[in-house]
Amino acid sequence: MLVGTIFVVIGFALLSQVENLIQFSVIAALFLGFGMGAIGTTANTKLMVNWFNRRRGFALGVAIMGYSAAGTVMAPIALYMLNSLGWRVSYLVFAGVVLFIVLPAVFLLVRQRPSDLGLAPDGDPVEEAATESPPAEQTADNSNRWQRFRTELTVYTAFMQSVPFWGVVFTFGLMAGTFGGFNVHLFLYYTELGIDEYWATTILSFTSAIAIASKPMFGALIDRVNPRIATMMSCGCCLAAMLCFSAFTHIGLLFLAGALFGLGFGGMIPVRAAIISRIFSTDQYARAYGSLRLCMFPMTITWMPLIGYIYDTQGSYLPAFNLFAVLFTVAVLVAFRLIPQRLIAAT
Repeated sequence: MLVGTIFVVIGFALLSQVENLIQFSVIAALFLGFGMGAIGTTANTKLMVNWFNRRRGFALGVAIMGYSAAGTVMAPIALYMLNSLGWRVSYLVFAGVVLFIVLPAVFLLVRQRPSDLGLAPDGDPVEEAATESPPAEQTADNSNRWQRFRTELTVYTAFMQSVPFWGVVFTFGLMAGTFGGFNVHLFLYYTELGIDEYWATTILSFTSAIAIASKPMFGALIDRVNPRIATMMSCGCCLAAMLCFSAFTHIGLLFLAGALFGLGFGGMIPVRAAIISRIFSTDQYARAYGSLRLCMFPMTITWMPLIGYIYDTQGSYLPAFNLFAVLFTVAVLVAFRLIPQRLIAAT
């Protein structure tokens, strides 16, 4: 995370000096792309997986809630800075904030594992974890590069052969792409219904607020019920939202549809992270989560242009709502068949 934070500082500083779009794109990809990836969701959830076991789902939900809330708060702040300071100075301010606040916080507060402080997960005395066997990757003979390569290959092969892994890919890939896609198009949909722009943005903000608030709720849910039910509930909320969007045009009912959509999306990251952390060992989690994101990528980039294409050809968003209602019905069935009822706590 320290390296990622340094890359973000350099990236923001360099962006303040760019002269054309090519420079902007290269710097954003090389520095901010790597830096945000190193301190973003994967690193955040990895820390929670390392530190928590008994209430891992709730810890993941709270951590992701803070991450999402910060993004929501920063949007109007960034807009104000852009209008008052200009984009070059704004990027320098961002670089200074990361350098003088985020970087020291990461250095002083973040510890990769509880063992760094002489503790076991959940803050238990280390003696309680004394009977745990070390991960296979650490005990394997890594004396030569070929052996290390075979060990890594075995780990990634296990991901690809895991049926629950592909269940998570489909259900949450559909959810991530749908939320990102409709977030872009819902404002236009609301205004085309005759809703004032102020109320349209209010519905979108309400949806985001529900999504943020529901993250710890779903995290606590997966700690108390089986992951299959949590996944089906999350997909079911998205299904209900699609049906409401396609059936209702009254502003009050659109708030209901937005709430259901936000509620379903709120369960996405903590539930999928908790499932992956239980399917695979703690040492494998970062690689498994990264593989999950890679496998979800085709779905997440497909839905937004698909929604736009449907609107352009059909002149309405209703076919898109109906299509995604069918897809979320399939997702509920996939979750029922592929997501296990019980997950053994991985160490």
